[in-house]
Parts: sequence; structure tokens; C-alpha cells
Amino acid sequence: MFPRNFPVKAYDGVNDHVSRCKADKSPVEYNEFSGGWNGIGYRFLLCKEQNEAYSASIAKSVAPKTSERLKQERALYIFMVSGFSTLECMSYALYALGAMLDPTEYSLIGKKKLRNINFELTRKTFAKRFRKEAVTLALDRISNDPKFNTLNAARNILLHRTQPARTIFAGGAKDGTAEWKLGTMQLNIRTTASLYGWLSVRLTETIEETLTFAKREFSLPP
Repeated sequence: MFPRNFPVKAYDGVNDHVSRCKADKSPVEYNEFSGGWNGIGYRFLLCKEQNEAYSASIAKSVAPKTSERLKQERALYIFMVSGFSTLECMSYALYALGAMLDPTEYSLIGKKKLRNINFELTRKTFAKRFRKEAVTLALDRISNDPKFNTLNAARNILLHRTQPARTIFAGGAKDGTAEWKLGTMQLNIRTTASLYGWLSVRLTETIEETLTFAKREFSLPP
């Protein structure tokens, strides 16, 4: 089901280890963790599907007829929103892991508190509580990467504000190319593919470090 660029073994390993260690001992925290962890897989699969759909369509034309343009815009919307949501789901699951270890610092009490959990909050609290952990450094690398900001900005604009128009170039050095009026994002076969590749690399690193972190912090029951 998952593509080769998704770390299935580590992903399942985290879920299995945390379930065996904490499902009964910390049911509230485990419930939030499992929901976030499940979200990583489903959102990444959406990214895979929409990257393929968009890339196949844009290869035909950057200025297609309405029916084909709708396919491209749908794929871009779902990809950008799901891409950032993949990272948010991962950060939410990590925050819940933190709550299993330190329920005071990582409170999961109250709907407002849950709504306020996001990638940056998780990164900052891990930097405070688990500064030297490799998983914390992996979160830092994601946050400091320009592609993280690209996904975040695209997600916010598409979800909350506008449907960006396109600038189609005819003649000159840019003839036959297009820019999405979301900054000046180029619309071509690399638009989603580059972000998808980056997301895969960053997820793989962070999930593998999460497995190491979980095995060290949570002991299996006798």
C-alpha cells in the first residue's frame, strides 16, 4: 500500500512499541498519539496520489481547458493541504508521546489546548525537554527548511484565503511556462514532485528517530 519512499518498518515499529507500552497505562495520551500517527500514513498517501495526478496533467499543458485545469487545481489543493497536515499529524503524535513522559509540560487537557498543538509548539517543547535527542534535531531541520515554509504558506492561502490565478507566458525566455500567483511558484512537473521528495526524506528521518526515542523512553511490559 505504501510507496518505497515511506519508512513502513519504522512507522509500524513506533506504533507497535508505543501500543504495547502505553495503550493501557496512558489511554488518553495513547488515543491522541494513535490518531496523529495514523494521520501521517493517510495524508502521505494522499500526497502520493495527488503528486502523480498533478504531474501527469501538467505535463500535457500549463494552460489547459477548464475540465483539465480543475484536475490540476484539485490536485494542487489536496497535495499542499495534505502535505502540511502530514507534518502536523506527526508533530501532534510526538506531542502526545511527550505527554506520556511529562503530562505537566505536555498537557492534553481541554479542547483549546488540543487545538493549540502545532508543529512549532511540539518543536519548541521538545527543544526544551529533549534538547539533545536526534528526533528534536530532525524537527529543527524541518522547521528551518524553506520547503516547510512553502508548504505552510500554500496550505494557509489555499485553505483560508484565495484560489491563486496563473500567469501564462507567451514569447520571450519564459515562453510556454506558467507561474502560480502564490508567491511566484513555477507550475511544471517539479512543482509537487520536489515537495513530495523532500517530505519523504524528512518523514523518514523523523520517524526513524522517533522509533529510537520511543524504544529508549518506554520499556516493554514484562
